[in-house]
Amino acid sequence: MTLQETIEAIQKNPKNGLVEFKADVVSIGGLEVVATSRDHAIIVDEPADLDGSDKGANPVELLLQALGACNTIATMAFAKAMGIKVDSIRTEVSGKMDLRGFLGLDPSVRPGVLEINMQTKIKSSEPKEKIEQLKEYAEAHCPVKDTLSKGTKVSNKLVLE
Repeated sequence: MTLQETIEAIQKNPKNGLVEFKADVVSIGGLEVVATSRDHAIIVDEPADLDGSDKGANPVELLLQALGACNTIATMAFAKAMGIKVDSIRTEVSGKMDLRGFLGLDPSVRPGVLEINMQTKIKSSEPKEKIEQLKEYAEAHCPVKDTLSKGTKVSNKLVLE
């Protein structure tokens, strides 16, 4: 099914727009895990200075990658839908953390990312105003940015096996 067919199916029946994405993450030794979604698996680990074996990006890096990928994909998809010719798109993302929070060294410091900065680089011969509109529209409709910036509820149920 193409994106246009998906849009049409949702327009016909809004319930078609409700989807659930899933991930399954299993420890495989040390701090290394395998994260799987659909038929796609990746290794996630920590760098050596955080007691990992550095076999993959860490969870915070994956979060930044997810945001950058979502922004880039949304921009490409909406460029196509809006008929805006784009040669290339690159999103650079950085996040600042204070490890004192994660390591439990200072209870007044959050354990999470304190600030995220993105830079979207778009190569196109289209007028600057069109590209700015595209960037703003894509950013406003990026699911990962929305999730991060709007305080999505997260729950975690313990299951003893």
